[in-house]
Amino acid sequence: MIRRAAALLAVVLLGASGTDAGAVVLRPPPAVVPARGVTPHSVTVGSVLDLTGPLAAEGIAIRNGLQMAFDEINAHGGVDGRKLVLVAKDSAYDPDKARAAARALLKRGIFAMIGSNGTPPVSATTTMVLDAGVLQLFPFVPAHTARSEARRLEFGLDLPVAAQIQLGLKALLDLRGTLRVGILYRGDRYGRAALRGAVRELARRGLQPTAAATYEPGAQDLSKPLSALRAAGAELVVLGAVPQESFRALAQAHSLRWYPTFLCPKDC
Repeated sequence: MIRRAAALLAVVLLGASGTDAGAVVLRPPPAVVPARGVTPHSVTVGSVLDLTGPLAAEGIAIRNGLQMAFDEINAHGGVDGRKLVLVAKDSAYDPDKARAAARALLKRGIFAMIGSNGTPPVSATTTMVLDAGVLQLFPFVPAHTARSEARRLEFGLDLPVAAQIQLGLKALLDLRGTLRVGILYRGDRYGRAALRGAVRELARRGLQPTAAATYEPGAQDLSKPLSALRAAGAELVVLGAVPQESFRALAQAHSLRWYPTFLCPKDC
């Protein structure tokens, strides 16, 4: 997916320059290039990534993957003779830090924001990026999770969290029949999107959740909400959680000697 995002960026740049997509270098760069973040010799793009917080493993992988893809493109002449330059800044999965990082990148001058990750950071920065007239390309959050509707200059790759959960729950219930469904979700926009998808699919079947429990983002002890779902008789638990929290929930459910089926979005 990271390689795909880098390749799509190259296509965007080729289209913007009018270059034939079948060739990377056809002519010398023009003397004057008015586009922000673009010089006769380089194109600078930014990314606001969680490099030290709960999604650091993903953020570091995105940064490294993009850099590897850019290095490969640059080794073959770049895009229309220009080298791709990546400037990645750390959000630590914190909206305030993400806004500061985005402001710094916009002040520096970037052609596009690419591959930013984490729903709260992307939610905090998307409007700022778009209002500045900068492309928001392929953030590693489900489409439209960051905001309620799409805007010009914004491009995504994934289904919304609510749609992922609804489709996954539909498939499980179609396969296994009626199950008692519990929902465990973090108390933020990401978690509430998972809740919304589960409730929507259950309502379509004339059902309601057996129980729903929420927790503060980053909580270490999930035994209380898990115990509540267990006491309610949940056989399938929908998780609206980031990866570390999902692992924690599974481990703590195991410690309780409780083994329901878990369903979560693809990036959990």
